[in-house]
Amino acid sequence: MIKSLPGLFVRLALAFALLSAVVPCQAQTTTLGVYAYRDQAQVRQQFEPVAQVIQNALPESDVRLLVLDTQELDSALASSKIDFVLTNPLHFMVIRRSFQVSGPLATLQKTQGRYTLSTTAGVILTRADSNLKTLDQLKGSLIGIPGKRCLNGYLAQAYEIRQQGFDPKQFARYAALGSHDAVMRALLDGRVKAGFVRTGMLED
Repeated sequence: MIKSLPGLFVRLALAFALLSAVVPCQAQTTTLGVYAYRDQAQVRQQFEPVAQVIQNALPESDVRLLVLDTQELDSALASSKIDFVLTNPLHFMVIRRSFQVSGPLATLQKTQGRYTLSTTAGVILTRADSNLKTLDQLKGSLIGIPGKRCLNGYLAQAYEIRQQGFDPKQFARYAALGSHDAVMRALLDGRVKAGFVRTGMLED
């Protein structure tokens, strides 16, 4: 659970308050695109307060919140259908190279229990009743991932696999399931042997 959203609200409010000073006083739509790193309904509920902060800062504008996966965000950016993007650091670097976007207006810092986290990482999960304990035992298995463009749901684990002397592409079969939550469900249901997810999924 992200517990530091109030701080983000303050920074966003300041940023959009500055923007509102130069926005013409006419009815318009401002669209906020948010990366669906978890199930869309859950992400929407989490970031609706952010959209409300923007709405309060831009009272003359109709603020819309869209929760999209990375491909949908890319498509929306390409067709100029969104004005602001909330996404992860890797995807930000990708879209900054591909589209005309500004630098970041605000960043989100997460807390886990009493700890403030400044980095993100990925983990490899197996069921508690599984005998899979090492990477070598996972070779050839079906592994659930959110997607191959996901930093902490595939790329971080692929890096570790390569560090251990394996070729990530040939290491296993991968099922792209769309979100970290979907990976967790597939693992619990026994549809995959292991899951690649971001840190904090079990705790959340």
